[in-house]
Amino acid sequence: MDHITLSRRGQSVAVLQFATTRYGPILLVIDSTGLKMVGDGEWHIAKHKTTNKRRTWRKLHLGVDGNGFIVASHLTESGSSDSTIGVQMVEGLDVSVDRSTADGDYNARAMYKAQAAVGVPGLRIVIPPPTTAVPDPRATGSWRQRNEVLEAIALVGRYR
Repeated sequence: MDHITLSRRGQSVAVLQFATTRYGPILLVIDSTGLKMVGDGEWHIAKHKTTNKRRTWRKLHLGVDGNGFIVASHLTESGSSDSTIGVQMVEGLDVSVDRSTADGDYNARAMYKAQAAVGVPGLRIVIPPPTTAVPDPRATGSWRQRNEVLEAIALVGRYR
C-alpha cells in the first residue's frame, strides 16, 4: 500500500505504546504536530494555480515519558483545542507523574487540574503562559505554579 492510499484512508493513526521500564513516577512531555492527510501536493497547486477544498490535516498529540516511550496519544481534527485533548490524554494515564512539560497551547486551568490529579505530591508543571498573561492572585493548588512561572519570566525574561 502506498502513502497516497494511506492518506486517503487515514482517519486514524495507530500509535504503539510500549510499556515503560520504569515503575515510579515519570517525567511527562506533551506536544502535538500537524499531519497532512488528503489533497494535492504543493507542487500541483503552484503549477496549476488551483486551490483544493479537499485539503485537510490532522493533529497528532503525543505524551512521552523521560525515556522516550509514548505513554499517551490522540489524533484529532486540525481545529481541536490542544488543552482539551491534553486533559483527556492526562486523565487516561495509568502511571503517576512527577514532572510535566508542555508547550503554551496546553496552558489552561483544566490542564493543571488534570495533571495534579495524576501527579505525585510535589508535582512540578512547566507550561509557558502567553505573553499577555498576568498572575492570578486567587490561584490555588497546581494553578499557583503558573504564577511562579510568570514571576520567573519577570525576573529573567522570556526566551524567544
